[in-house]
Amino acid sequence: MKRVRRALQILPVGCLTLLCLAADGPHATVTANGDVVQIGDEFELTATFDNLPPNAPLTVEFFRSVNGFPTHSLATLNATSGTGNLVTVSPPIVADETLLPPDGCADFFAKATLAPPRSTNVFSNTITLCLTYESSTAAETASRLLPVFRATVEPIAPATATPTGEVEFYVGNTKVCTGELDESGEASCSSLTQVLSLHSHYTAKYTGDGVYQPSEDQGSFVPL
Repeated sequence: MKRVRRALQILPVGCLTLLCLAADGPHATVTANGDVVQIGDEFELTATFDNLPPNAPLTVEFFRSVNGFPTHSLATLNATSGTGNLVTVSPPIVADETLLPPDGCADFFAKATLAPPRSTNVFSNTITLCLTYESSTAAETASRLLPVFRATVEPIAPATATPTGEVEFYVGNTKVCTGELDESGEASCSSLTQVLSLHSHYTAKYTGDGVYQPSEDQGSFVPL
């Protein structure tokens, strides 16, 4: 019996034209359009894909994610890569409680899936959107008011000089902001970091100057 020796062919490295991707690989970025201030606002996500194979059919999907994993599919679009670069914009997305958690922030990303025979997934970066105001239904009206803290420091007779310096404003034990006394002895400040939904009172603490000693008093906020 004769043994047949098979010659081993070494083929050059390459790929079929229809299956080739750019040498440095496709990549994507996602950005947000529109200000998400409170529940009910709308925004759009724009995904930009580069280095795709030309004229390839693909599906673009926009997601909300938690810890890098998709939790909500927001929109799905069909497209063609054209010259290899593609910009897609999602339909308007409404910010609601299912998208934005109690802390007011959520992550979003985009994914492009190339149709067979490529079957390649291209993921974008993740962006974070945050609410400016609280979204709690119970505190919705109060949380949209920007609190203004005011205090007046007056001298006690026989002193007559107008006090100078600063007044610190506290809600509970938290210092919210600091206001400088003007020529009439009044100080005021405001802060978005302390939107008053449950607390309507604050403490004003005068820090004193070279003439007058520190003191404090209670007050109520005035909405803008």
